[in-house]
Amino acid sequence: MVSACTHPRATRRDGRLVCALCGAVPEATLAPRAGGEVAGSDAAGPWQWRRAHTALAVALVVALVVRAVGGLAAWIVAMLGVLTHEMGHAAAALIVGRPALPRFNLVCGGGLTHIGDRSTAMLLLYAGGAAWLAHQLRERPRLLAALIGAAVAYALVLWSDWDQVFFTAGGIIGHSLFGSIFLYRALTGRAVVHGGFERWLYAIIGWMLVAGAFADPWAITHDPEARERYLHSPCGVDNDLVVISDQHGWSLDSVAWVMVAITALVPIASLALGTWRGEEKGPNRA
Repeated sequence: MVSACTHPRATRRDGRLVCALCGAVPEATLAPRAGGEVAGSDAAGPWQWRRAHTALAVALVVALVVRAVGGLAAWIVAMLGVLTHEMGHAAAALIVGRPALPRFNLVCGGGLTHIGDRSTAMLLLYAGGAAWLAHQLRERPRLLAALIGAAVAYALVLWSDWDQVFFTAGGIIGHSLFGSIFLYRALTGRAVVHGGFERWLYAIIGWMLVAGAFADPWAITHDPEARERYLHSPCGVDNDLVVISDQHGWSLDSVAWVMVAITALVPIASLALGTWRGEEKGPNRA
């Protein structure tokens, strides 16, 4: 029997009215089964995770068609891609102690994040946070060892100037990562409020973001015209993979192939994790 819920707020999930705070199904929305049992609390939602992989495959086809046809829908998702790309740059720069501000710049191809010099104050703040966390983990040796290893790796990245590669590549990685989060939500139903329709949108937009991140590195290695356009960007600002190639003397093809691998592995990892986790369980799900 479902206990009564006294919370005042309600929302609709998977076509059913549930409490927005605790997820309980109000008794008034439940229908009695034969024998007096209450139905509804364990009823299957419209989206079962076993069917989600087929739906994601269909969503991939829809996403590729929308990208190919263009129009307003493709433009809106492309602008979301610009935002996630620049947020990826900014987040990666902040992680390595550089102030950063993502912004749109449609004249020069979409966006242009301003990244400042490394800030000693930010690094000291991070060091203080790491020291506090180490103190909290002093009785958990495995986690403490992992934290120390991460701190050493972080220091090596800063010392070797690989932080420049990190925040330059952060744009494409962030672009792919956001798309992969959308795919994970579509697969598992996590944080979904409005049921199957919302999950279809997550799947289609997620695939479009992943395809947008994948497009430039793939085109560089397979399309000479696209490669030439990438090398001669508007406003005289070098594109990300060109910057990485020039800074470290690596060939553009090598950099592009590494990014192809990353932008493919990130969504694969997301879908593998979602498959392992399965459909989210709860009062509003099967």
